[in-house]
Amino acid sequence: MSNQIVDVINFNADASCLECDHWFNALKGGNESLFYSWLNLYVTLDKKVVLGIPGATLADIAMINSESIELIRNNPQVFELTLRPFAHDNALLRTRYGFEKNLEYGIKTVDKLFGKRPDYFLPPEFMLNSEQVYVLSQNDMVGTFVNPARFSDEAKSRIPDYSYKLRGVFGAELNCHSFNGKLTKAFLEGIHFYNADKWNKEILEAKNEVVFNWRDGESAFLIPDTLAREEAWLKGENPSVKRMHLADLNIEFTANDDLEPTQYKGYPFHSFAPWLKEMRMIGFTSKVAKIEEILEDLSDDKIFHWLQIINSDILSAVEKNSPRIKLQSSANSKEEFDFRIWRTERAFEGEDYLTLLKQSEKKNGYQSYLASDAAHLKKFNLRMDFLRSL
Repeated sequence: MSNQIVDVINFNADASCLECDHWFNALKGGNESLFYSWLNLYVTLDKKVVLGIPGATLADIAMINSESIELIRNNPQVFELTLRPFAHDNALLRTRYGFEKNLEYGIKTVDKLFGKRPDYFLPPEFMLNSEQVYVLSQNDMVGTFVNPARFSDEAKSRIPDYSYKLRGVFGAELNCHSFNGKLTKAFLEGIHFYNADKWNKEILEAKNEVVFNWRDGESAFLIPDTLAREEAWLKGENPSVKRMHLADLNIEFTANDDLEPTQYKGYPFHSFAPWLKEMRMIGFTSKVAKIEEILEDLSDDKIFHWLQIINSDILSAVEKNSPRIKLQSSANSKEEFDFRIWRTERAFEGEDYLTLLKQSEKKNGYQSYLASDAAHLKKFNLRMDFLRSL
């Protein structure tokens, strides 16, 4: 039985269902904005969370809603940070140099905005390889996370469901916490139905002393009544549930050599099926890979540009179906209705950025286009300015 939880939020503004205009609107209004109000729920209700925000998303927040950065910075008793790369990418597609550059600008982003580097790295899409584990250890990372629920049944059975020492190349090791996949679904049910019953049940019946939850923070932003739903779920949390930060824990990590013979000693390899299921984006992926092969020869500005075309959701927006869910109409009504969360045209965004990179070889080949009022181009310009400021 447990009552301790580490609640880790992946908040990715480039998520395949989050329209760019909708994201910008959530940031507008300073401390009256939807995003600030969402963060402030955790402060007001004194609910500890661990924020995993990619550098690109932090750049948007810093450039449009600096009040939210201040809120996070001023409330360390509520908000703990994990390190993210700048772009929320598929790390298994990266070269060593590409992974290091994405990591480098993720580090520079949190250093600039918060003045310190987190100890734990939250990998986008739960993709890491053993060389990248080594790179993280060389960059003073203490630990990372794995989510068995995101893997096949056989792989899931071989991933430890407790905290353990993870092996990388050259004898590198990282602490690794394993997420409880049931909690992710329990959270979604909580915001869909204004109810924390399943959430409480899964925490209180968990076998581990401390349970670890992973969830997409933008989930509530994709459905009506964002704040009311998140607030109802938070207020419904059992008072006996004790929220923890990673820094609060005193956990004994199982040594790598003490894992069962059939358990994975290194980071398990994630399937690409959800991102390349019908291979509709294989041409785009190949073009991006060719650019990455010459990345070491490119200028900083072109590297900054490349960071904007490696977002994993450029692929998933095409390959994944738009979710159909049921929602309770309000906290005071048990009436339910069907709701469709549509995937965005993130692929067009990626193609536009890729073409811009090619056009940048031509003098004044694209500057007039960048002056467009299109939301994804405003986002591009903001992030380029932020990266240059680093």
